[in-house]
Amino acid sequence: MKALSNFLVYIGATVVFGALLSYLLFLLIHHSLFEQSALLQIPFHKIVPRAFLLVALVALWPLLKSLGLSTGSNLGFGIPPRAFLAAVGRGMIVGITIMASLAIVLVILGVRVVNLHISLYSLEFMGILVKALFAGLLIGLVEETLFRGALFSVLQEALNVTGTIVFIAFLYAAVHFIRPRTEIPFDDVGWFSGFTVLSDSFSSYWNLGFLDSFLALLAAGIFLALVRFKTGHIGYCIGIHAGWVLSLKMTKKLTGLDYQSDWGFLVGNYDGIIGYLALGWLAVASLMYYFLYVRRVAVS
Repeated sequence: MKALSNFLVYIGATVVFGALLSYLLFLLIHHSLFEQSALLQIPFHKIVPRAFLLVALVALWPLLKSLGLSTGSNLGFGIPPRAFLAAVGRGMIVGITIMASLAIVLVILGVRVVNLHISLYSLEFMGILVKALFAGLLIGLVEETLFRGALFSVLQEALNVTGTIVFIAFLYAAVHFIRPRTEIPFDDVGWFSGFTVLSDSFSSYWNLGFLDSFLALLAAGIFLALVRFKTGHIGYCIGIHAGWVLSLKMTKKLTGLDYQSDWGFLVGNYDGIIGYLALGWLAVASLMYYFLYVRRVAVS
């Protein structure tokens, strides 16, 4: 019960302090010292989600400490560094295999069309690849530490394993569709503007057009949570997640969506890749992993 109440306090604190920090960051970025900088062009609604993420990450430590979970293993880093890095590498291979296979099927079906306007041997392509790799590792590290690391440990104190896996997966999928849309003029931004932007960020939930992508991300979250439960750390999760992001970014760069394809219903409007086909793909992967590894270990 304490874990659940502390978690709710954590969510509330993240909302309040995230909104306030948004305004402080806005003032800092648009201070006269930055008048000649490109940073001046960042609109307030783009600052808000980054402020909330920053607060959510910083607040993890007091949340874990309040529950006596303030160790590296509770964050998902409970193995030696060399073994952890090896797990990240192997996870990346798995993640790339899963998502690249999905992309290949979409190309075969004609949903996405190869558009090699960039030479695979050019410096431009290598730059795109490096950026995609860096983005994948950064996103994997941050999101896995938050969801399958800290929050997984916290919720295990309040729920059973199944409840924790499902709840974390649902939360993980849900945050992907919290998208700020309210553009507040610079002169009108104030202390409470962060709350205004946040309240409007949930408007996409009134449109069920994202349901296919939501279910696919839910399946992805369940798969990652099963890996976390089975291995006891987030090394593989970070690698798999990074491999997915890398593959998705490269697929979007090297292929284009054919809006006239008869198989277009297989992809969602979230990114033109994640949809019903991805849902089936990841659901099969989750079931196979569960029966081959998780259930077998649990029974033995």
